[in-house]
Amino acid sequence: MAKHIAHTSQKFASNMITVVVGGAAGTQARDAIIFDSLNFSVDAVREALETPSLFGGENTITLTYLLDDFHDEVFELLEQYTDTPNTITIREREVSAADEKKLTKLGATILGKAVVKKPVSEFNIWKLTDALLARDKKQAWLLYREAIDMGTAPEEIGGILWWQMKTLLLVAREGNPADVKPFAVTKAKRALQKYSTEDLAQLSKKLLAAIHEPRAGNGKAEETLEAFVLSL
Repeated sequence: MAKHIAHTSQKFASNMITVVVGGAAGTQARDAIIFDSLNFSVDAVREALETPSLFGGENTITLTYLLDDFHDEVFELLEQYTDTPNTITIREREVSAADEKKLTKLGATILGKAVVKKPVSEFNIWKLTDALLARDKKQAWLLYREAIDMGTAPEEIGGILWWQMKTLLLVAREGNPADVKPFAVTKAKRALQKYSTEDLAQLSKKLLAAIHEPRAGNGKAEETLEAFVLSL
């Protein structure tokens, strides 16, 4: 049976925020305005909360499975509407213990049990750069997926791969760059047996695009970097 945890405080006495986790029982009003990943925006939720109801009374909204993709935006809204007379229901398949703590501070009522996520082990990112140097596409892809599965941020992976690519380019152009450590130069020269100058130019452009396109809203970093790895 799902654990029912009710959180109240004098500060948020008028708070009407309920979080329904997993299969916990929870009702949904027929006139609720439902937001999911397809129609969610901060402005749309604000409008729904602040526009007077056509039939009088307060408004009811439901935020459905949004924390994964809109975590910061959802908490920003909740912080702004802690004293709203409206009813806000949040439905999630799971909620981390850290998020449960934040919701508790906002005075939310939580139905269900938070998930205590085990800390992920730290991935040795240098194994991935070695696979890049060896131009071993299969090994590089396996290590990339391992890094992602262990919680390494795509942005961190992209930064390290770009550092390695810049080192290859410098050694290819200058031979022994003064600002590159001798050990890194030796590894790069060995790797250059597998890369032509044209290869490096093309791959560096692909890697830069893989890193910067998601920042411009074109695709997700995890996917664009994976495509780059598979292009080795």
